Amino acid sequence: MTNQRMPEAAPNFRRRVYCIMGVPIDAHSIESARLALLDAVNGRRRYVMITPNANFIALSHRDPVFRDSLLRSDVSLADGMSLVAIARLAGLPIDQRVAGSDLFESLCEQPLEAPVSVFLFGESNGVPEIAARRINEEAKGVVCRGWYEPAYASAEALSTDEIRSAISESQSDFLVVALGAQKGQRWIDTNIDQVNTPAVCHLGAVIKMTAGVVLRAPPVMRSLGLEWLWRIVQEPALWRRYRDDAFTLGRLIAGRLMPLALFRFVRMLDVRDRAQPQLQRVDDDRTALLRLGGDWVGADTTELRTELESIAATGMDVELDLADADDMDSALAGLLLVLRGHCLRVGAGMSVVGASRSIRSLLRMMCADYLLQPLVRNRLSSSDSIQPHEPVTTWGDPLAEPVESGLSGETVLGGVVPRPTRPEVTGVTELP
Repeated sequence: MTNQRMPEAAPNFRRRVYCIMGVPIDAHSIESARLALLDAVNGRRRYVMITPNANFIALSHRDPVFRDSLLRSDVSLADGMSLVAIARLAGLPIDQRVAGSDLFESLCEQPLEAPVSVFLFGESNGVPEIAARRINEEAKGVVCRGWYEPAYASAEALSTDEIRSAISESQSDFLVVALGAQKGQRWIDTNIDQVNTPAVCHLGAVIKMTAGVVLRAPPVMRSLGLEWLWRIVQEPALWRRYRDDAFTLGRLIAGRLMPLALFRFVRMLDVRDRAQPQLQRVDDDRTALLRLGGDWVGADTTELRTELESIAATGMDVELDLADADDMDSALAGLLLVLRGHCLRVGAGMSVVGASRSIRSLLRMMCADYLLQPLVRNRLSSSDSIQPHEPVTTWGDPLAEPVESGLSGETVLGGVVPRPTRPEVTGVTELP
């Protein structure tokens, strides 16, 4: 078994990150996201990506555990056009959609001297095997080293040594998970420290699209934000999810974002001088106290980012005193979400004290008022109390032809040696 722990990357407080509806969103293009992923792969360091869309936003407001899993990520890409539209209306520099499917397609299409090796985990009915074959036949920048088609089970039941070993022994660069958003994020949180794959991301329908089971929407529909309609035509069962997500998003826009826009408009009309942003740090044995004062809208956060890097390096708890803070924007709130995500990952404490009624209202309108809930040091991780489950499996190779096993007419995957131009590839299919 080769389950060496992947080195943790230091939290990146230099991210161009913004708080949108309570979730951190990074300002990235497809190309900058691809290069960041390649940099993590080449450096063999942990890199957890998320691709929020309207469904992620809705789930994060219903499920605090899911929301916390998003905060633990290293980068957050705006997969949904609704998030891009909200960012544009707010004047944020997130002006293009960076869909997980587009990112994966870009990786596949651009030739590399050392292609990125992937492991596919998720989907059913032979779809990951088909996707693996197509990658190894057609992709220029990606090779598939294995797949695992799980039986239908909970994230806990799928958290086994067998699955982790299959992933780690493939020595892949990029683990693509497709288990459904909540279960997928839960599985990643539970198993991330026990697989040696640098890059990890839940990419939803990417395995289906790669296999050709689900077709991508035409570019014009994607550019108009109508890919959801295309998906409903192909997978009618999705309409309920899109309906529920639209209802949640509309409620948040009406109850949170529109009041925030009105607040910003009124503040813009106020011509009085604003207090300059102030930052002071005081440490004791275990806690770093940061006092933020003045107006932090459009403020230079370089000094604050430096202090947060220093605190993260020490592993200290963090207390933010906002008693003298007059205003803040989504850039500062996004940075505080990154800080909370770091504290969640390492078990450090975090608390916000002294926030005025105005600051509390601002955080609520940004859907980030959960920042006011303290984190206690040494908080138990979501991976505690996992009960292993041993599923029935068949092993195989995505380049092999199926052969009869001779056991009750079962079909298992054969052991044909893959093409010499590709790495050795193995796969697993769990029987329900």
